[in-house]
Amino acid sequence: MTRFFALLVLLIPLISHADPQESIKAFQQALLENTSHDTPAFAERFEQLAPVVDATHDLHYIARITLGRYWAGFSAEEREIFATQFRRLAVANYAARFPQFNPEQFEIIEQKSQPRGVVLVRAQLHRPDDAALEFDYLLRDTDDGWRIVNILVNGVSDLALKRAEYAAILRDGSMADLLQTLDNQFERLRISSP
Repeated sequence: MTRFFALLVLLIPLISHADPQESIKAFQQALLENTSHDTPAFAERFEQLAPVVDATHDLHYIARITLGRYWAGFSAEEREIFATQFRRLAVANYAARFPQFNPEQFEIIEQKSQPRGVVLVRAQLHRPDDAALEFDYLLRDTDDGWRIVNILVNGVSDLALKRAEYAAILRDGSMADLLQTLDNQFERLRISSP
């Protein structure tokens, strides 16, 4: 584990109570730091990013929202299993998708208050050989501090995509089908990632 990640793990309690912009900066720095050295294996990137994702995202809330009306129909045990699998896939997505972003830089553009106590933090990822990516992070203030509850990349909501995908599976299937899909997605990321 790099010194940065060792330090970051110690600072997680401070990150979790930072203002929205500081939470996003810490999250973005962790993503870039995870890729700025010799690219570690997927398992190591996963291990390094998991505590950062936990400290900056409200994954249980996101998991509940992605299931929409289906959430209420599942037992507490099924919900917990889903939330655990959802978290694993969320961390895996970051671990798999950011190993190649070495020289890029994130920049915070603005922060705006939104309805219902949500704050939007707009950022850009500047890529040397391509157009910048626009990130809109939506955060809400929880008992544990400001947490990401949705990310829009170039205007496309990750939460909306997952909600549509999971609803399609549950419309004709079961929680077991959804959990199998999450497990398959995790395995594809793990296998295909350097």
